[in-house]
Amino acid sequence: VLIRSPEWVRPTMDGRKMENGTVLAAFLSLSCIVRDHPQVAEEMFGGNKSASELKTSQQCAQLALSSVRTSMHETFKQLLKAGIESREATVVFFQYLVESNAGRAQMAVDERRTSSEGMLINLAAVLLRLSEPFLTPDFKKIALVDNEYPICPRLDLSKETRLLATSSEVEGWRDGAAAALIARKKGTKGEQVHRYEPNWSESDNKAEFLKNHPHLASEPLPYTFITEVFWLTLRTLHVGVLKSMAQHQALVRRLAQLSQEQEHRAKIAHGNSMRIALESVLCDPHFLEVGVKMYVFFAEWLCQLVDPVSAGQVLPVPKPLPEAYRAVPEFAIADMGEFVVFVLRTQPAILLRVPNLDRILKAIIMLLADTELLNSTHLRSNLVEILLALAPTDSTDPLSAQLAYLFEPKDSSSFMALIGPALMDLYIDIESTGRDSQFYEKFNVRYQIACLFRYLWGIPIHKAAILARGADMERSVRFINMLLNDATYLLDEALNKLQEIHEREVKMKDPSWKTLPAAERAEDQRNHSREEHVVRIEFLLANETVNLLSYLSAELAAPFMLPEMVSRVAEMLNFFLVTLADPSKRENLHVANPAKYHFSPKKLLLMIVNTYLNFANQPDFIEACAKDGRCFEFSQSCCFTRESCLSLIHI
Repeated sequence: VLIRSPEWVRPTMDGRKMENGTVLAAFLSLSCIVRDHPQVAEEMFGGNKSASELKTSQQCAQLALSSVRTSMHETFKQLLKAGIESREATVVFFQYLVESNAGRAQMAVDERRTSSEGMLINLAAVLLRLSEPFLTPDFKKIALVDNEYPICPRLDLSKETRLLATSSEVEGWRDGAAAALIARKKGTKGEQVHRYEPNWSESDNKAEFLKNHPHLASEPLPYTFITEVFWLTLRTLHVGVLKSMAQHQALVRRLAQLSQEQEHRAKIAHGNSMRIALESVLCDPHFLEVGVKMYVFFAEWLCQLVDPVSAGQVLPVPKPLPEAYRAVPEFAIADMGEFVVFVLRTQPAILLRVPNLDRILKAIIMLLADTELLNSTHLRSNLVEILLALAPTDSTDPLSAQLAYLFEPKDSSSFMALIGPALMDLYIDIESTGRDSQFYEKFNVRYQIACLFRYLWGIPIHKAAILARGADMERSVRFINMLLNDATYLLDEALNKLQEIHEREVKMKDPSWKTLPAAERAEDQRNHSREEHVVRIEFLLANETVNLLSYLSAELAAPFMLPEMVSRVAEMLNFFLVTLADPSKRENLHVANPAKYHFSPKKLLLMIVNTYLNFANQPDFIEACAKDGRCFEFSQSCCFTRESCLSLIHI
């Protein structure tokens, strides 16, 4: 009766109408998110509630949501067990509910036509619970995932970017993949399929709708239920949960900015209410834990898809690559990283409870190290953020110490030892991402790579692998060329802006500044705040880049001393040495609070002097320094040592 009801599912409904006009979707809409139910959120988290009262409200909300998710999971489980017709009707319900909300994955969301945040998060929670039985540590159920799905899916993935295939290529593979799937299932229990026909009203214009959505008119394929729920869950996480996670992180950043300005207390209070309300729905520990398990399963499935024998342990992987791999949508890999990073930032202890977390790391290294596996440099760069988030770079954090095993290979033959060389290659490749913002994006990614290098440099196997990669002179020269470009640009920009901040501080201290019109003073303060923000970022990036240059050159001097490189190295070091050490120049770098901008001239100068000393026994370098009359007068120089450089500057 339920699945044949006109209110079970209507194909032409948008997400909002599906939520309000179908039998079961409404039960999934329970939420305390401000955008969904502002009155509920205000009652539970608004006003001047204390921290303990907010915590109590959050616990009450999570208990209520857990009860609803448990009940809905049980309801759908019974429907799925009730027979092939009921199972197909339930899968179709999930399909239409997810597809009607595909617009939520876009930058601009029309909330009048999409379901509420809470409903999609609750739907994802139910699907994750349905998935939980096959997310076992032994990965035995991976064999039950039909690999043809990315090529001929039930869901509409036609507008999604694929890893290594165009839409027309995927369409060309569709018939062959479907025929292979049917042939493989022939004579087994799995060959039985049932087509569920949803209810159509006279006003639905069925023919026109199916013409615009041809995948809905095709006959169902004999996919296993595990295959169906696996991809339904990944898609729901993408259109619903990951969007909410991104909004949560944007809200956290905005609150951090507002907290620096005392006059925004009311906005901060409202923002905190929004944050806690969203976390009540989004940050249920069981929900996040099963979500991580799903991406561990996905990572292992991806590795086995590419290489059924070694599952990504041996690189490069066998070629040619399977069509099914080439057709995998990019969003699944990007979401894997974003989900794990979100858990690390909100409830990191969950990662300690999830077995086989290293499978995600293995998949990332495979995708980074074998450059034929991804077309998108931008997607490769996103994977670096996961590595940096997982890397135990903070020695004082107990959790970091417990995750250290992920980055400590047993020997040089381990796939883990490929991280360093893969990062060196990406440092070069990120120069061009194909995006309009690539000039600024590359600095952020290279900063993350430099932070990872600093950690990996302390692990002998990783250090040896990086140095071995450095023996390839062609790649080394390109890598060092990018390194010098970044160090020069970032440090020069940061120092120039610091001079502007110095000049503005002097101006604003002068009594005459207070006599200027209020509008002019306000403009000065806005420019000052803007430059402070930029210079903080530039020094953060510059410090890490110069540090990388310093310790890398100590072990890998040869590429720096090539004829096409040595003059560039000498000129750059000379220029910044004079800028930081010359009393007449460093006076212009004096600011009230240098630490605020991550500007530590003594440490910076020490790194530069250490780099000089790394080349002290190189005649070509000494000659190049002496020839550089543009920014360093040799006759006025002195002998700099590690001990004496700290006394050169007192800013």
